[in-house]
Amino acid sequence: MRGKEGEENLGESMLTSEEIREIEAARHHYPLPDAAGIEALRIVQRHRRWISDDTLRDIADFMGMTPAELDAVATFYSRSVAMSF
Repeated sequence: MRGKEGEENLGESMLTSEEIREIEAARHHYPLPDAAGIEALRIVQRHRRWISDDTLRDIADFMGMTPAELDAVATFYSRSVAMSF
């Protein structure tokens, strides 16, 4: 299976090998998957410019979270940032 710009994907995930490497490197800095979830979303968004529902599911799978858990973290974070301005 091929991902963005011909990069090889690992398993059934639509995450590219580069995205996976970056997420793996970042997740070691966080004690819990939900804390690393925001960083994983940032990494993939930086590569793709947006996060589709399918991509959110792939990231959640990779992080050992449900899509609902990851979406809740992302929603909370985006609202927290908006409220801080």
